[in-house]
Amino acid sequence: MEVHRKQAKGPGGGERIRRQAELLTAARHPGVVELVGLEGAADRPTLVTVLVDGPTLAVSMPLTADEVAGVVGAVASTLADLHDLGIVHGSVLPEHVLLAPDGRPILCGFGSAGLVGDELQPSRDVAALGRLLRRLATGPEARALRRIADTATADDPDTRPSARTMAAEVMAAVADARLPTPAGGGVPERNLRALVAEARGRHVGHRQRRPRPPLRTIAVVAGLVTVAGAGLLLVAPWSSPATDVRRNEPPAALPAPPTTPRAAPSTTIAPPPSTMPPTRPDCPAPVSVLTADVDGDGCLDAVRYADGVLEAVGLRWALGVAGDQVATGDWSCRGPRTVALLRPSTGEVFRFDGWAVGNRESVTGSVVATVPGGQALRAADVDRDGCHEIVVERGELPPQVVRLPRPGP
Repeated sequence: MEVHRKQAKGPGGGERIRRQAELLTAARHPGVVELVGLEGAADRPTLVTVLVDGPTLAVSMPLTADEVAGVVGAVASTLADLHDLGIVHGSVLPEHVLLAPDGRPILCGFGSAGLVGDELQPSRDVAALGRLLRRLATGPEARALRRIADTATADDPDTRPSARTMAAEVMAAVADARLPTPAGGGVPERNLRALVAEARGRHVGHRQRRPRPPLRTIAVVAGLVTVAGAGLLLVAPWSSPATDVRRNEPPAALPAPPTTPRAAPSTTIAPPPSTMPPTRPDCPAPVSVLTADVDGDGCLDAVRYADGVLEAVGLRWALGVAGDQVATGDWSCRGPRTVALLRPSTGEVFRFDGWAVGNRESVTGSVVATVPGGQALRAADVDRDGCHEIVVERGELPPQVVRLPRPGP
């Protein structure tokens, strides 16, 4: 196996190299350069990756419209998978897209990469890919691709499509999108849809092999009562593990893991605390698309959600059903991040006002909006007031912003 080595340089170079290694470990994907490991001294480490024996888009031969669509669609799909993991590449430039011997585009150059946050958003990658698409899409046959590039590079980041939507738009615009055949021969041309499906399956398979936190308790969704004006409240007894998560029920509240047997909690819920410790500057950055200070120690924790199960700080809760989508953000403008949940089957958006941990009996999820056609949601400070709004992605339609009431002075 041939490898490529990148050595730390300049002040802070060692930390940047270690950071790239951490991100590449989390970003293992067929469309991302593969990490081998770190070599050398701790203060001057060397990043070792598998060598991709092919040119970058900065020096490659001209591509046809079908090949441009194939390359850009595949990169957009890779970026979408990275964004799902909470990773933003940050520098999608022609020299950071390698063409492997079989024509597959491979992302490298993760020196500017980081986690999704207020300073680094997926829309940055979308705009950069849009500029790359505009550079590659020349000639009258690429008119439809240039229109996609215009949308991706819109001045307002909140009007840009997601990377997943951009990949779908490229495939819809060019039915024969395919990977380029390398100069001098190589494997037969590959259809973009087949490539994306293959990469998506391998990426999901990798994520499913991730070790799961130890199971402590999951509440059985068995006793739901409607609370006027507040949505739904979970009052069922505790059980571990949960097996009765009904597909048509609204999302349950987040239960606190019990340490001793106790009676079912009351339907009277104390309001969430108005303040929490701020995030400490010495905290390690969690590699996750969802983050929140769940345990109240002043550090953001990695939060993961899949198939109706929420995981954080070694705990797991049943929340909603398979197909629901969640995001974490500072919805109340008070500092702590909590959960919002989208049910695509109904378009309902639920917000939770706190975390059920420690002595907190339960937390109520309330419906704050209904967005027909909603497919995914994310947190974004749309109005630049220092707090998050809920942004609901709607496929090919523009995203819808759910603005939540802010607390008074």
